[in-house]
Amino acid sequence: MWSVSGRVVAGMLVACALALTPAPAFAQGPREQYTKALARERELRDGERPPTARQIREVVAAYEGVVRRYPTSGYSDNALWQASELSRLAWDRFGEESDKRTGVRLLRQLEAGYPASSLISGVDQAVANFDTTKAIRRTNGEVSRDMVYATGIASSTAITALISARRRVSECGRWALMAAYRSDSRCHARCGSA
Repeated sequence: MWSVSGRVVAGMLVACALALTPAPAFAQGPREQYTKALARERELRDGERPPTARQIREVVAAYEGVVRRYPTSGYSDNALWQASELSRLAWDRFGEESDKRTGVRLLRQLEAGYPASSLISGVDQAVANFDTTKAIRRTNGEVSRDMVYATGIASSTAITALISARRRVSECGRWALMAAYRSDSRCHARCGSA
C-alpha cells in the first residue's frame, strides 16, 4: 500500500519523465514543418523516378498544413508558393484539372492573405503559367513563335518548365522565347516578328 509521501514521490517521477520526453512531431514549429516539407519536395524532384500525382499532392498538403497551423508565420507565404508550384508540376505532368484549381487557389490565397509578401509580384505570371501548360498541351508540346507572343510564356519559370518537360520548341519559337525574355530586337528580327 502506498503512503501519501510515496504517492507524491511517484507523481514527481512521472512529471519529470514527461518533462524530459521529446515533443511529438505535431508540436513542431513552423520552421521545422516547412523545412520538412521542403526536404520532401527536394526528394521528389531529385529522385531517380518521376514522382506520382499522389506523392506530389502529399507534399502540397504538407505545405498547406504549415499555412493552416501557422497562418501568421513568415514561412506561410513561402509554403503557399511552393505548394502552388508543385500543383503546377502535377498539372503539367498529369493534366488533372483539380491540380490546376489547387494551384490557382493557393496563389490567390497568397495574394489575399499576405499582401506584403515579396512573392506577390510573381502571382499573376504564375497563374498565367497554368494556362500556358494547357496551350502547350493542345499543340502536342510544340512551342511556336505565335504561341510565345499570344500566351506571354517567356518567363524564366515557364522556360524552365518547358525545358524540364522536354517540350519541342520550333526554331522561331526558340528565338521568340529569347526575344521576349531578353527584350532583344535581334531575336525578333530573326523570325520576322515585331
